[in-house]
Amino acid sequence: MMNIRLVKRRIVPWVGLGLALYSGIFLLVFQPFGKIMHNGDPVLIIAILGYGFVASLVYFLFEYFLRPIVFTILNPDLLHIKLMWYLFIVLGVGVANHAFKIALGSSLSWIDLGGTIYRTATLSIFPFLALIIASSLRHGRSSQVKIRLLSENGRDHLNLNSEELLYVKSQDNYSSIVIEKDGICKRILLRGSLTFFENQIQDNSIVRCQRSFLVNLNRVVKFSYNSKVGTLELGGVLEVIPVSKKYLAHIKTRKLELNEA
Repeated sequence: MMNIRLVKRRIVPWVGLGLALYSGIFLLVFQPFGKIMHNGDPVLIIAILGYGFVASLVYFLFEYFLRPIVFTILNPDLLHIKLMWYLFIVLGVGVANHAFKIALGSSLSWIDLGGTIYRTATLSIFPFLALIIASSLRHGRSSQVKIRLLSENGRDHLNLNSEELLYVKSQDNYSSIVIEKDGICKRILLRGSLTFFENQIQDNSIVRCQRSFLVNLNRVVKFSYNSKVGTLELGGVLEVIPVSKKYLAHIKTRKLELNEA
């Protein structure tokens, strides 16, 4: 499973500034939208730099206002969701750039709009690819927390990385620990209550979601809920994990925080 994160919110302004500078400089040098500079006309230079400002503004709007809504429902750890998000941003930037181009005097044309979106997508390949690679490397360094679970009688133990743990389910005097190693799900039974094992886990992405369940929120691919209860679905796991009303608000908060981490 490939785990990658979205850009942290605290660096969004720097990413936006970088996009503005990159877009402006690229357009000034390569002029993919046509020869709009003549003899270094400062007015036209300012106009083309406006494309960079538009790209930065759209990026801010998506990251600050749309992302908290979208990724309360969808899981940003999934590669295809991540790519769809960035393609959505590129589409937004392309439409906004075309509106800006019309404001500069161009005619309204669907063909021209398609061309603008295509050129915007081409221009965006390098910065967004860099964001995906950087966030993937950062997540790879930060996500591997070592966990050692010792049974209540002290006879058995389990060593694993936090990303390998899917969920823990209470079963009378035992707890069923479901992990994934090398793409294979395994269920391990250790003696001890859910609270006993919960106290041994020092990873804030692994939380109580119901009286009988602990779940690794980093492994959740779908989170559904109403005003009272919810459910969590994990990749490669048939069992749907319940979320009780007592823990619902906390799960929603933690999921959003992890999406922004």
